[in-house]
Amino acid sequence: MAKILFTLLTRYCLYFSFGFNTLPVLAQDQSTTDELTKEQYELITLTYHQDKNDELKLYHQSIGDPSWIERLLDLKSEDYLFLHKFTNAELPLLLEKLPELSSELSIKSWDKKQLGSRTKLRKKRDDDTTIYMAEPIIQSNYAFVLIRKPKSESVYIYFRDPELGWTEECVVPLAYVIECYG
Repeated sequence: MAKILFTLLTRYCLYFSFGFNTLPVLAQDQSTTDELTKEQYELITLTYHQDKNDELKLYHQSIGDPSWIERLLDLKSEDYLFLHKFTNAELPLLLEKLPELSSELSIKSWDKKQLGSRTKLRKKRDDDTTIYMAEPIIQSNYAFVLIRKPKSESVYIYFRDPELGWTEECVVPLAYVIECYG
């Protein structure tokens, strides 16, 4: 009986010890899947660098809240999005897939090396100059990028042209602040 108990205790200790030793390996594998692709960083740069002379203060993590997709699709249901003539009839079909793609969104940290020298990553949330962005969603030849500025929130829709690369199809405003003076 003592020998069986000793064997079980030894196996339990080895199993328990092995479980703790593999945790860092599992965490390391998971963090590499949380990285953005080079193409996603290209879209981020296209979206916020309209004026190359300005310094960008970008929040250090992506927006993980997918509610912006619901607001974008609400505009589709009001035919707002279809006032714009898209170069490809594929977009309406891709809009239908956005809700399932939104489940894959998570909070990811930006890689400063991928963003350029004029980008300053900020950790302060309540700064009126900080810009927030969601992870770009790339589906087929289209990409959707949410950018939240202090007084507006817009989704940039890009089309991948085989010759020109990513080109902006349109910008859909989701929210903006109207300021009245006087």
